[in-house]
Amino acid sequence: MRSDFGAQLDHALTAAGLSQRGFCRLVAFNQGSLQGVLSGRRTPPRDRAETWADALRLTGEPRTAFLEAYLLSLSPPGVINLVARLRAELAGRRKRR
Repeated sequence: MRSDFGAQLDHALTAAGLSQRGFCRLVAFNQGSLQGVLSGRRTPPRDRAETWADALRLTGEPRTAFLEAYLLSLSPPGVINLVARLRAELAGRRKRR
């Protein structure tokens, strides 16, 4: 199952006009490992979030969303599921307003 971080990273790569290969060269990361992160099969390295955000030229809200998704991806599955449920509940409440 693709993680929220994988989706954020994929979107940021596209927005920055970077290929996976080009991004991996910028951040000195293995492309096969990156594909694992994108697909959710692998957790991102703990020390890379800021470096990756810089390489993707993320600022403001997009950077915050990227870093939040990164931190959440390091959480246990129960926490990830709880956050997903709470986000869905909050979205449902906003629609009812």
